Amino acid sequence: NHSYFRLSDAPTVENQLLCLQSGARQPLDFSAPRRLGEALGSNQPCIQKTGGIDHYYPIRGAGLRMAAQLYAPDTQLLLTCRTDAPGVLVYTANSVFDARGRGGALYSRHSAVCLEAEAIPNAVNLPQHSQAVFPGGHFHKSCTQFSFSNAADFPAQGD
Repeated sequence: NHSYFRLSDAPTVENQLLCLQSGARQPLDFSAPRRLGEALGSNQPCIQKTGGIDHYYPIRGAGLRMAAQLYAPDTQLLLTCRTDAPGVLVYTANSVFDARGRGGALYSRHSAVCLEAEAIPNAVNLPQHSQAVFPGGHFHKSCTQFSFSNAADFPAQGD
């Protein structure tokens, strides 16, 4: 799934906060809510090279569980992503330049974010993750849910 999300009328997602249920701290730490603009402005070589965030994060746990939350403080809109996939690739529309969308809206670099639930990239070359490789003729089922709510606080106190 390669759905793009922007939770406000702002031209970019820089003011939105992202939190991932991942133990991975590299190249960027999203274990606590972090403003995407801060991450996009990072001097990390991988951010500079890709022009933004384009990174895979393994998600803690198994089965259908919360993987990510994206929050827009100006609209108080909260997107929650749940998945049974091993991880989420975060992509901040780094290669989008003046694309026309619904109603003629103009979308540019960092105008949206994808939360792509998926298997481990390069698993075919990682023996410890060989179970994530599916030979031809086999079917794979996975579930990802996106839900939206209004949240005055993010993260909510006590969560």
